[in-house]
Parts: sequence; structure tokens; C-alpha cells
Amino acid sequence: MLTAGIKPVLKALHAKAPTPEAAQIFRRERGYLNTHAERMDYPSLRLDGVPHGSSAIESAAAHLVQRRIKRAGMRWSNTEGDAILARRARLRSRCSLTLPGSLHVPRPQSRTASAA
Repeated sequence: MLTAGIKPVLKALHAKAPTPEAAQIFRRERGYLNTHAERMDYPSLRLDGVPHGSSAIESAAAHLVQRRIKRAGMRWSNTEGDAILARRARLRSRCSLTLPGSLHVPRPQSRTASAA
């Protein structure tokens, strides 16, 4: 699937199933793959340089939370922690941020060393 995409897999699942039980499984799997085919367009994702697994994202998120939120002696409520992570994401991405409650925070004009 990484190089040829999902079409060969779907083609293989259209083959005649050896048993009625297998036919039911093939049908279920074809439905799943057809529903999620766009997400599994791995060749296009690779060409675009987009990671196709969640490991890198999950690792970065865990590292960020550990580094920014769970320092020794820090105690945050969920709301406070979410606000800090949202602010950091906004500063790093240089994008506008709409907060809950219709508060809008404009994107920063310039990046400072303290935003790192």
C-alpha cells in the first residue's frame, strides 16, 4: 500500500472468497477501505512529504506536554493547560487563534526568541 496505493488491496478483496464466512469478512473490509481510502492514499502523502503514521505526531505531542506542562512543581487545571498549549501552538504557527467563548486572539506580528 505504501507504493501502489489502496487499489491493489481492494482488487484482491474482490476475489472469490473460499468460504461464506470469508466472504462476509471481505465485504466488511472492502467497506472499511472504501470509506477510508482517501486517508490511506500513502503514495500521494509520501510525495507531499506528509507523515502517514501517527507515531511522530503522538511522540511530539507527548514531548511537548511533558516539557511545557508537567515540569517539576507545576500544577495546571485542564482549562489552564489547554490554554497554554493553544497559545504555544499559535505562537509557533504564527496563525490566528479563536478561543472558546468567541474570544479571538490575532496572530503575532513577529516571532521572538521567548516563543521557542
